[in-house]
Amino acid sequence: ELWACTTCGACMEECPVLIDHIPAITDMRRHLVLSEGKPPDQANESLEATLKDGNPWGYPKAERLKWATDAGLELPTLAEKKTVDVLYWVGCAGAYDPRNQGIAQSVVKILKAAKVDFAVLGKEESCSGDSARRLGEEYLFETLVHENISTLSKYKFNTVITACPHCFHTLSNEYPDFGGNYNVVHHSEFIQQLLDEGRLNPEKTLAKKVTYHDACYLGRHNDIYDAPRNVLGAVLSDESDYIELEQSKSSSFCCGAGGGNMWHEDNRGEMVNNVRMQQIIDSGAEQVVTACSFCMIMLDDAAKGMGKADDMAVQDIAEIIAERL
Repeated sequence: ELWACTTCGACMEECPVLIDHIPAITDMRRHLVLSEGKPPDQANESLEATLKDGNPWGYPKAERLKWATDAGLELPTLAEKKTVDVLYWVGCAGAYDPRNQGIAQSVVKILKAAKVDFAVLGKEESCSGDSARRLGEEYLFETLVHENISTLSKYKFNTVITACPHCFHTLSNEYPDFGGNYNVVHHSEFIQQLLDEGRLNPEKTLAKKVTYHDACYLGRHNDIYDAPRNVLGAVLSDESDYIELEQSKSSSFCCGAGGGNMWHEDNRGEMVNNVRMQQIIDSGAEQVVTACSFCMIMLDDAAKGMGKADDMAVQDIAEIIAERL
């Protein structure tokens, strides 16, 4: 079933004859979407919303900074500053998803604490196009790419940081094919850099049994494994107990949201996020930390759906740092 694939990369990681499964599946999806007009019904709603509003949630572009204004945060925009050291790419999840808005607020707190010269695009930011491409809507993907590159070309910045591995992967690995060449850094690596430079001094007060969930698009797709663990290690107390999951790093188990599966349901068999959450519970961990917008939504939903929300805390690495500054 073409639409069940989360493009997690596990098959390609394990394949002994190096078959490129994901590109083949994506090509077949493109045929179904562009030639036959047959995307999954629910996914088609998100694609139409992205075309109309610049985000798969379908919220107005005018509300792209509402997460900041509602929290009383004053954010500099590139439209105002024109030139900055760091562009913080908030992403659609950070802008519109309630759970990820808290992560975006934490990233801003970290940037301000470290006195980073940064700005956001605000209303000028549109979806990076990740889900559109994974779902086979190549025309929409390329439309978004050209729109974002045109916007970014108006400003000067040295680095783009983002807390979303899907935005990170798309901006760093796929935008260059269209002339968008940027120094893109995931927030886990950027926070580690700030810690290494002594620009952040979080308290070592995390005392729970804690584990880290590797996001597919951060780990298998981009080989970023150490930075999130190093950031987590910066706040562990002597009483804490770090637990490495049996399926971790290159053999990590997917949360179930990749490949556009965030936007449509596949009700056959067990829910992927529930399977992963059960693995986390079985490890003995009391808290799971991740570094991905989609993983945050999926693991948080799994904990709630399984009645474990009070027993299993789910946080992003930015949150565990920000609350200890």
